[in-house]
Amino acid sequence: MTQEYLLSDEHSFMEKLEEVVNARQPGDRITTYTPLPVHGIDDVLREPATLVRVYSMVGAIAGILTAFWLTVFTSQRFPIIEVVGQAAGLVVGGKPPISFLAYCVIAFELAVLFGSIGTLIGFLLLGRLPNIIHVLDPKDYGNQFAIVLERPDANDD
Repeated sequence: MTQEYLLSDEHSFMEKLEEVVNARQPGDRITTYTPLPVHGIDDVLREPATLVRVYSMVGAIAGILTAFWLTVFTSQRFPIIEVVGQAAGLVVGGKPPISFLAYCVIAFELAVLFGSIGTLIGFLLLGRLPNIIHVLDPKDYGNQFAIVLERPDANDD
């Protein structure tokens, strides 16, 4: 069972949204559709902070660990071997083959890459995107501000 409120301007939309949120019953789900961005909807709906930042942090930590693993594996995979007067394998020039300070640049780059991929994955998963089943036709609401209240039926147990 759904209930819709169609409004023509932003001010009356925000007033009606506050009224609906204050009179909200448990189990109601409020969805808003606006023809332009309206700042302050999140404040009125009292939405908690999303978990996208957790996905970003997990991605960044995975990037750092992957970078250090790759660089140490590469250093150990190609040992320094003297073959007929020429060095074969990894040439380190007298430095230690595993140097964590030099690998920090690679770790930073992979942290940024994996963190951004984690952010994208978190955004898509938590936003339930793409929602192909519920694509709105512009003719549904046009240039109106809409508040849709979805209430569970008594038979939906």
